[in-house]
Amino acid sequence: MWQTAWNTILTAAAAALAAVLAAAVKAFGDAGIEYLRQKQEQLRARIGAEKYDRSLAFARQAWNVVDEYFRITPAARNTIEAKQRKFAEELKKLIPAVTDAEIEQLRQAVAGEVNKGRAALLPEQAEAPASAAVGSAN
Repeated sequence: MWQTAWNTILTAAAAALAAVLAAAVKAFGDAGIEYLRQKQEQLRARIGAEKYDRSLAFARQAWNVVDEYFRITPAARNTIEAKQRKFAEELKKLIPAVTDAEIEQLRQAVAGEVNKGRAALLPEQAEAPASAAVGSAN
């Protein structure tokens, strides 16, 4: 009789222990999967940022080539469209798989960096001819 009661208690305890262990394994497994998903998203974001930084570096190189081309080639038609075409041409040499939308975005990013110091000069240049015109009228 004690033997039967003892076997029943041990069987119930083993079943309860197995259920607790299964719940713990599932909880740890779910937490591990969520952690891995977060790490995967961080890695994707970092790879995307590195790709953008690499593309931006190539865009700066292309910008410098275009700037130098139009600086030393006085016979070349010095228009915005010609510079944009030349920039796209140079960037496609450096990054063959770049799309036109990416070229536009990179051109705007580099132009912003290059021209950020020039904005302070424009008001002075605009005032100088106006003051010269006023001075010549007197």
